[in-house]
Amino acid sequence: MIRRKQFKTQGVYPKLKSIIYRTLLLALLTAMVSVAAQDADELDDGPVDHTSEEQPLARYVDLQPEFVLNYGRDGRVRFLRMEVNLVTSGPDGAAILNHHSPTLRHIIVLNISDAPHAELNTTDGRRELRQRILSEMRDFIRSETGASHVEGILFSNLVLQ
Repeated sequence: MIRRKQFKTQGVYPKLKSIIYRTLLLALLTAMVSVAAQDADELDDGPVDHTSEEQPLARYVDLQPEFVLNYGRDGRVRFLRMEVNLVTSGPDGAAILNHHSPTLRHIIVLNISDAPHAELNTTDGRRELRQRILSEMRDFIRSETGASHVEGILFSNLVLQ
């Protein structure tokens, strides 16, 4: 007759424990995956259509390279570095803005080069400058294409010196 102590030393109980733990763990994981799949099926309302005419997606046109300009009318040499992104929507808006990017860059350069330091140094001044540039861009694009494809301008990484 083999005693219980002999089973432990021969490795029968540890193997049996390991098999039982693995089986229980596998059953628990299977149950968790099944519950998660049911919850996901209940929450799924189907695919979302982002191409509907109700909510057009905004597209961004990055005017590259970044702008490095001198500006100001006070006689002191000041420099500005910034990146500009244009906001458009519609399937052909980005292509139109990319095509006319040299003229759009020209509009930005002329307006910023002529802006006084006091205007660029304040948030309200930058907003007014942005509105002025946006208005000129819309007028130009409207004269070229018949529609205004520029919905907004974003100044990013603006550094004044």
